[in-house]
Amino acid sequence: MDCWSLNRADRGGLILDARTGVYWNVAELDFKSLYPTLMLKHNISGETVNCECCKDDGEIIPELGYHVCKRWRGIVPRAIELPLRKRMKYKELIKETRDVQLRTLYKSRSDALKWILVTAFGYLGYRNAKFGSREAHLTVCALARETLLKAVKIAEENGFEVIHGIVDSLWVQKKDADDQEYLELAKKIEDEVGLPISFEGRYRWIVFLPSRAHPGRPVNNRYFGVFMDGSLKYRGIEARRRDTPPIVKKMQLEILEKLAEAKDPEQLREKALEAIEIYRGYARRLILGDVSIEDLGITQILSMDPDDYVVEARQAVAAKHLERAGIRIVLGQAITYVIAGARGLCKTVPIQLVREGSYRLEPYLSMLRKAVYTIVALILEKL
Repeated sequence: MDCWSLNRADRGGLILDARTGVYWNVAELDFKSLYPTLMLKHNISGETVNCECCKDDGEIIPELGYHVCKRWRGIVPRAIELPLRKRMKYKELIKETRDVQLRTLYKSRSDALKWILVTAFGYLGYRNAKFGSREAHLTVCALARETLLKAVKIAEENGFEVIHGIVDSLWVQKKDADDQEYLELAKKIEDEVGLPISFEGRYRWIVFLPSRAHPGRPVNNRYFGVFMDGSLKYRGIEARRRDTPPIVKKMQLEILEKLAEAKDPEQLREKALEAIEIYRGYARRLILGDVSIEDLGITQILSMDPDDYVVEARQAVAAKHLERAGIRIVLGQAITYVIAGARGLCKTVPIQLVREGSYRLEPYLSMLRKAVYTIVALILEKL
C-alpha cells in the first residue's frame, strides 16, 4: 500500500462534532459492541481481507475497494464469537436484574469481555500480529464509518436532528419526542442497518463542553447531563479523572446533583448560581483547614523508573521520597501525593509522609475554581 492510499484509508471512526451548548430532550443511541460485531458479521480477519480465492466475488468494502473472503471463515471471527455472545447476554441481564450485587457481578464480567473484544480489534492492526493485518484493521473502521452514516441518514429522514456522533454512538433530538419515539427510531436503525443498537436513555438536558485550550472548538467526549430518571452521566470532566483530588470530585459531583434538580432552562440557571455557593463552601473549608489529608491526595501512575524522568514529574518526586523512606516502588504503581510547602516553595509529598494540615492552599483553590467553571460557565453563558 502506498502512502497516498494509506492516507485515504486510515481515517479511524467517524466523528460528528457537537456544537457546544445546552440541549434538552436528547436521546443517546449506542451500537452494541460495534467493532467486534462488524468483525464477526463481515468475516474480518488478517487472512480473509484481500484473500487470493475471492478476488472476483468477495464482499467489497466501501471506500477502500478491498474484498473479504466468502469461502473461509476467519480465525478472528471464530475466536470472538463466544465472548461477544456472552457479553451481549450479560448486558441484557444487567438491565433485567434488580439485585444490586448480581448487577455488579454481571457488569464486571461484561467489562472483562469488553476488553477481550477491544484487544481483538487492536491486535488486527498490531504490526507483529500473526492473525491480523493493516488492511483488516482499516476494513473494520471503514465499515464502522458507513454504519454511523447510515444511522444518521435514517434519523434525519425520520425528523430527528443529530446533535453529536462518535464512532458507535449518536445523540439525537426531536422536540417533544418521548421514550417510545426514540425506541422506535432505534428499532428502525437496527432493522435497516442490520446491527444491534441500544437506546441508552433520554436526557432531560445535556451540556456539550468546549476545549479548554481552544474555547471555540468542541471536544469529542466531554459532556455531562441528566437522564429523565434523574441519574447522571458525565465524561471528560474532573470527576472522571484519576488525578483529581477527592475534595474536587466531591464538590463537582455535589454541583451536578444540584443541577440535576432542574426541570427547565430557568431552573437550570438558578441551580447553576446555587452551585457557585457550593464552590464557596468548599473553598472556605480549604482556607480554614477543615479538610483531611486524604481529601487532598492526587493519584498518578508511575509510567517509568523515578530516575528515568527527564522532567521532574510530581509522581516521580513523590516516588523518590518513598524510596528514601525505605518503601519499595515498582513500575506501574499508583503514587498518591499532596502538594505542600510555603508560598514560593512547592513540594510534592507522598500522602504516607505528609503531616495533617500541611498542604499548600493556592493549587487546591485553583483546582476547585477550574472544576466549578467546567460545569457552570457554559450554562450561565447560554441560558
